Amino acid sequence: AIHNLALNQLELKKTGEEVSIIQDVKHYLKQHYNNEASLCAVAEHLHTTDRTLKRKLAKVNVSFSALLREVRCNKAIDLLKNTTMNIEEIALLVGYSHASSFVSSFKKAKGRTPSSWREKNYR
Repeated sequence: AIHNLALNQLELKKTGEEVSIIQDVKHYLKQHYNNEASLCAVAEHLHTTDRTLKRKLAKVNVSFSALLREVRCNKAIDLLKNTTMNIEEIALLVGYSHASSFVSSFKKAKGRTPSSWREKNYR
C-alpha cells in the first residue's frame, strides 16, 4: 500500500510538471505569438535547449506547432469577434506572413475557415 501511495504521488508530480511545461510555453506564446514565436526562443526563455523542450512536449503528446496554432487561433477568434478587420489583417497580426497559411491553420484547428467561423458565430 505504501509503495502504491508513493507511485501515485510520483505520478501526480509528473502530471504537474507536464501541465506546467504546457502552461509555461503557452504563457510565453500568448505574449509573443506574432513575433518571436519559435521553439528556440521559447526554449531560451525557459532556460533549456530546444531539443529538451521538444522532448518534454512530446512526452505529453503535444507539439510546439500545435500550441502555437492554438494560441494564434484563440487570438484570431478574439479579433474575429471584436473587430471588423479583414482576414489578411488578422493573419498578419497573429503572426502569419500569408493569409492562406493562416486560413489553413485556422481551419485545421477549428474545423472551418475564419470567414465561415465569423459568419456562423457573429453575424
